[in-house]
Amino acid sequence: MHGLAGFIPSCMAECEVVIIDDNAGMLRILKLVLQRAGLSRIHITTDPIEGVALCERGDPDIILLDLHMPGLDGYGVLNRLRPLIDHEVPVPIVMLTGDQDASIKRHALAAGVSDVLLKPFDATEVALRVRSLLRTRMLQLRLADQNRELESRVAARTAELEAAQFEMLERLATAAELRDDDTGEHTQRVGALSGDLARALGQTELFVRTIARAARLHDIGKIGVCDDILRKPAALLPAEFEHMK
Repeated sequence: MHGLAGFIPSCMAECEVVIIDDNAGMLRILKLVLQRAGLSRIHITTDPIEGVALCERGDPDIILLDLHMPGLDGYGVLNRLRPLIDHEVPVPIVMLTGDQDASIKRHALAAGVSDVLLKPFDATEVALRVRSLLRTRMLQLRLADQNRELESRVAARTAELEAAQFEMLERLATAAELRDDDTGEHTQRVGALSGDLARALGQTELFVRTIARAARLHDIGKIGVCDDILRKPAALLPAEFEHMK
């Protein structure tokens, strides 16, 4: 067992381990194996109910769970820990059993465990399995952090683009209104009224905001009409009317 010293990389040394087994001697052996391998934060209990509470209160990186226990067996504990198994980054659970029946292993894997270790254990195999699962978890956590960072950047960039687009719409609406209304209040009134109508019709707030902004562009064509025609006090000539259209 001395050959396990430093078996777990230093970057994993602070990973939190929970071991649940009704055999106190087995708990001591597993804890010693993992300590010799380089892990330091190891919580052990012979009580499956207390084990569930340990996992729910803490932030375990891996759980070693005995299958056959009185009161609440390993499958019962798995059911209680379902939120950890179904999490975005699932907590790996290693089922411990002395049962050689292959169907037990299949059932355990189907129930959500990451691996199955058969008793009696080989210390090196235990360390290898735990190291492999912890490495996978750390990579998954890092990937999840990178995804959240990327999503945050995309959301921020999207918000910037939307703000730029809305500013462009505001400027276009103002440019159109200033052709015949120096105050610009007409387009604002049309936008506000359109939003109120959309809300009264039961539209979503996103639709209400969109229509309120877009409605201000209802006279955007004024920008392309010359002042002589746009501000003409008399009736338009046929050619002028065609130009207006």
